Amino acid sequence: MAKPKRIIGLDIGTTKIACVIAELDSNGKSKVLGKAVTTPDGFRKGVVINLEKAVMSVAQCIENAEHEANVKAKNCALYVGICGEYIKHLNSVGNISVKNSSRGITDKDINEVIQQAQTIRLPTDEQIIHLFPNQFIVDGQKGIRNPVGMFGVRLEVEALLIIGTVTAIENIHRVLDHLQLKAESLVLQPQAISHVVAEPEEKDLGVAIVDIGGITNISIFKDGVLRFYKTLSLGGDNLTKDISIGLRTPYKKAEEIKKLYGAANINSV
Repeated sequence: MAKPKRIIGLDIGTTKIACVIAELDSNGKSKVLGKAVTTPDGFRKGVVINLEKAVMSVAQCIENAEHEANVKAKNCALYVGICGEYIKHLNSVGNISVKNSSRGITDKDINEVIQQAQTIRLPTDEQIIHLFPNQFIVDGQKGIRNPVGMFGVRLEVEALLIIGTVTAIENIHRVLDHLQLKAESLVLQPQAISHVVAEPEEKDLGVAIVDIGGITNISIFKDGVLRFYKTLSLGGDNLTKDISIGLRTPYKKAEEIKKLYGAANINSV
């Protein structure tokens, strides 16, 4: 029997840092071994502003999760969730001529057209984090999700590129370097959240996911893929501050009021 894979999910948010250590079995089912939450000292809206404090915050969160799980982070695959105003999206198109159309389109052809979609001119302070293929087009036929094996002379892809600021991304890696950790991947948080809060059929039909935390992330899915992503600087923290000012009550008490009496259902207002 294959040995279960252990992974760490690290979420660097605007109001907290969260860490979970889990074990994946051969069927992909996960079992949580340990978890922890700490304040994001050294970060502002997910961006490192004080490296020393940021390292200490992340280290404390991971150590707390390690203690609960009785597992060392260095023995796990690390995935870091990111979001924030330093991330945006761009639409891109790639197209190639299929080298051997009689053989059919291959994985190599798909990799080549995806690489071609990434050959765009970006400012020196930006880099591509993710690419999400929205659809493939074979000789003008649109709406193809997987063209492998199909006959075709010309292959195109319409893709959504997730772009991030180099400085913000590299400083996250710098924090991990200080802890002698290396991320397997940086994961766009709205993409990860969609697997939890939306059914596959909903993402096929079309669904908008609004994640209100310290900031607000808006993501739109259609035909099973991410079509739009936007971050707003306003979030739950602004609601708490408004309650604090309006009721002339301390911030901590305003946060309690928001959590106890806040309602997102219009029928209950």
